[in-house]
Amino acid sequence: MKRKMTTCFATLVALFFVGGQQPLQAGETIEKVLVEKQFDVNQQVNLTISHEFGKVYCKNWEKPVISIKITAKATARSTEKANEVIDRIITNVSGSRSEVNASCKLSSGKGNNSNQQIEITMEVMMPKYVNLDLSHSFGSAWIGEVTGNATIESQYGDLTATSFTGPTNKIEVSFGSTTIDVLSNAKLEVSYGRMKVEKAGDISLETEYSDAFFGQLNKAKLELEGGQFEAKSMKNIEGESNFSNIKIGKLEQSARLEMSYGGIEIQDLMQGFSNISLETEFSSAEITIDQEASYQLRINSEFGSIQFPEHKTDVSKDIQDISDRHIEAVVGDKSNASALITINASYGSIKIK
Repeated sequence: MKRKMTTCFATLVALFFVGGQQPLQAGETIEKVLVEKQFDVNQQVNLTISHEFGKVYCKNWEKPVISIKITAKATARSTEKANEVIDRIITNVSGSRSEVNASCKLSSGKGNNSNQQIEITMEVMMPKYVNLDLSHSFGSAWIGEVTGNATIESQYGDLTATSFTGPTNKIEVSFGSTTIDVLSNAKLEVSYGRMKVEKAGDISLETEYSDAFFGQLNKAKLELEGGQFEAKSMKNIEGESNFSNIKIGKLEQSARLEMSYGGIEIQDLMQGFSNISLETEFSSAEITIDQEASYQLRINSEFGSIQFPEHKTDVSKDIQDISDRHIEAVVGDKSNASALITINASYGSIKIK
């Protein structure tokens, strides 16, 4: 993942610029509008936003216009010192019909101390068809609907969005919480944070010690390191997982996963599924399958335990020794058992219900 900062470094930066959350003694607060501009735009407009230390609001309206307002609020021991803090804010807002750019950052300046605080708010009104490229850190962002392409980077803050439904979406978040109502095809990267998406299309998801929760999901390609992944319902899943847990409510079609030091639970593998392939190490696997489903079963286990519905299973091979067990069987109706479950496991438990 790009442009990562450690928690310690980020905290030092934030304290250096904004003075942390310590109460001020006899503080003075001033608020100023720094920029207020509007641009007439066309249907293919690119909107680029870069923002630090505060809040970003990107709201929709029907006008073919992008409006940008930047406001700063500073608190210091005196009005003079508060003005000095605001004077360190560097803004750049420019645009044309095809491209609008807005940036806002804080220079180091002089006289930084723990008795200064700053919050910079950027309010954007935009048509939903924009192509949005937004980068923000040390604050929160709220975004409405985006039907164009979206590239979002959020560090040390929270992100809330209504929908990203354009053809290409990339969202990279770290050290914060992200909530999205609707997401089409997307590449997602989450590090040391949390992501929740109510409805999504096809995604690739890379996580680092993070949690990701999905409601309805079509297809996921995963690369997980720590944390957990959960989906209430989905069609297909594939990928790799280390030190992570995967939980799926309803799975319609297929799963192909490699897992170590974790666990996978599929609560409802629906009748009509095609293929389940699991390679696990020091992990548990628990799959609950529709009772009307018929399927072939191939299991290899080393130093682990196996449970499966033996009462309705025709076992063709069951080879056991001290540490290993190999099973080949058909569960349900042989003539209708085109689906296949293959599990190769070592040092873990397998439970099929």
